[in-house]
Amino acid sequence: MRAGTARLLRDGLFAGCIGYAVVVLFVSVTDAMQGRSPFHTAAALGSALFYGLENPAQLVIQPGPILAYNGLHLMVFLLLGLIMAWLARLAERGPQFWFIAVALFMVVLPHAFGFPIWFSDVIRETISFWMVVIAASVAALAMGAWLWFTHPVIRARATDEDAG
Repeated sequence: MRAGTARLLRDGLFAGCIGYAVVVLFVSVTDAMQGRSPFHTAAALGSALFYGLENPAQLVIQPGPILAYNGLHLMVFLLLGLIMAWLARLAERGPQFWFIAVALFMVVLPHAFGFPIWFSDVIRETISFWMVVIAASVAALAMGAWLWFTHPVIRARATDEDAG
């Protein structure tokens, strides 16, 4: 495997894990602050997506739906991390690519915000739009910060352009 490809995979998978961990922590803390189990949202989402739960009052927190949802959630974040790492790599190639990277990021991010809300009434009752927006924003910032600090060429170009 070429060094560039290996770095892209490493950066992307690590960024995806950061985003996943941030969202899991945010949602678990939010659930606990609302007096629910820290696994409530994951159980509700997993039960609705994989087990056909239609009534939130019938939710039973079990490992199966929690693990199923978290597996899907992790896979999505790994994919998003790879996309962000690719965008960072693209931005390193030159200032003309910043526009493309930012434009593509702006296309990906709104879909990440709204995607979970569209599934069912159970999901809309379990997780608010603002919870999704805040969790996804904090995750994107954390992923972006990690990529910013691990890509010195981007930092150097940004500071050179700010100075000039």
